[in-house]
Amino acid sequence: MHKESDYQPRVENPELCNELENYKIDFSSDWDDRFIRCRGQSSRDFYILRFGKFKRIPDLVVWPKCHDDVVTVVKLANKYFSVIIPYG
Repeated sequence: MHKESDYQPRVENPELCNELENYKIDFSSDWDDRFIRCRGQSSRDFYILRFGKFKRIPDLVVWPKCHDDVVTVVKLANKYFSVIIPYG
């Protein structure tokens, strides 16, 4: 069973979170939301899920609702030197 304590602590970015709130873009730093999205659908990912440990867990999950939200998220990530990994 994977536990949050088995992984590096998430990197806090309060400025980015504040801006996402100002733009009314939904996001979460909850462990379950972050862990669910740390993997893809490949056989390797399922193997790691069952028998191993992922190298890194996302620090934040963002749910843009439209194209403009995506543009805003990309600009904010650039502004705050954050990495974006698309999932979906």
